[in-house]
Amino acid sequence: MIYQVCPVFVALDSPDRCIARIRTRAARGRHFVPHVEVRRRHTRSLANLAEAIRLADIAEVYDNSGDEHRALLVARAGVIVCRKTPLPRWAESLNLLKQVI
Repeated sequence: MIYQVCPVFVALDSPDRCIARIRTRAARGRHFVPHVEVRRRHTRSLANLAEAIRLADIAEVYDNSGDEHRALLVARAGVIVCRKTPLPRWAESLNLLKQVI
């Protein structure tokens, strides 16, 4: 049996947008996540993204900051094979093209 690691990373442009969406979700009776935890996870997940892409067999990255998600890039074996332009500011700030080999 052969396994592949294929993460799908869906991000928002800011922890504040995450918090607002969680607040809306919680008002509908769904689960709540403390603001401190949201901010910690947002920062940590963006910091780990380049390494996750590098280690994955296939990785996909999406921006969900707007009304609908938007595919940003696809990488195979750490090599970006498809990249949309322009990237949103949060993705540009990660310098993924410089970090991922």
